[in-house]
Amino acid sequence: NGFTLKFLNKARADRDFSLSLVGLPEAARLTVQGTDLEAVARATLPAIPDGVTSYHVFVTIPGDDLTRSALDFQFQVETTEGESVSHGSVFRGPDQ
Repeated sequence: NGFTLKFLNKARADRDFSLSLVGLPEAARLTVQGTDLEAVARATLPAIPDGVTSYHVFVTIPGDDLTRSALDFQFQVETTEGESVSHGSVFRGPDQ
């Protein structure tokens, strides 16, 4: 499944955001287009100062770990300063 994620960095300096998945099987993996991050459980993504940085993220789950055709989950984002936010989404299996 592909998703476009946008990170708003209101600081006047570069910031890193840590992205992970909550509510999916442990075998779920992230691949971030345009980076070296491929099939990882957690991704650290830089964001430009005083602006919005967009990433196209692919979430994969091996077929044996896909228990239903649609799974609710959360993208969990944390900053190096300890701030955290999550956003709900749905992973759709091949028959959706």
